[in-house]
Amino acid sequence: MLITARCAPGQSWTNPAERIMSILNTGLQNCSLDRESMDKESEDAIKNCNSMASIREKAKAKTELKRTWKKSIQSVQQVISKRFGRLALKDEPVTVLEPLPELEIDVLQRHLRELFPGMDLDKLQQVHLKNCESYNKWKETHCGERHYIFQIRKCEDLTCCSPRKLQKLDWLPDPVLTEDGEHYKPYSVIKSRKQARADHR
Repeated sequence: MLITARCAPGQSWTNPAERIMSILNTGLQNCSLDRESMDKESEDAIKNCNSMASIREKAKAKTELKRTWKKSIQSVQQVISKRFGRLALKDEPVTVLEPLPELEIDVLQRHLRELFPGMDLDKLQQVHLKNCESYNKWKETHCGERHYIFQIRKCEDLTCCSPRKLQKLDWLPDPVLTEDGEHYKPYSVIKSRKQARADHR
């Protein structure tokens, strides 16, 4: 079972993933970035592109463009990685990761094709996924989605998921404020009340 949670929207200062952005911006101060020029044919191919999405589309038709583009931006990536690697959040150094190898991306995409026939792997935003019937059916069976919490757990269908090691996997309940509205109640309190209601039924 996987449980992910986020802070309240608009409270970026409490969310490390948001708070780190101001630190990363500091690392880019007084920094000029310029990629290396490509051959004329490649430069002409992307001169009207205004986003990475449009460059990816061009690269599908021109396989050589992908190689030349990666070589062109390599020096920019190195500068940014070096600058970000000097930064820290609460004395914890920023970890700069290498891009995911294409082989691993291909493996993931192969699994997605098998699990969700009809899914457009070039359009994985929520607005597009809501039209994928196989994905939505899987999500209804395996996911619990709330405003602040997203959860995934195995189902009980052995043709779909391997057996659970823990037979009882309850969804994590929503956060509940204390009576004074200043704090949230402990998980143990919420869980015991939920269990009491279940026993009563």
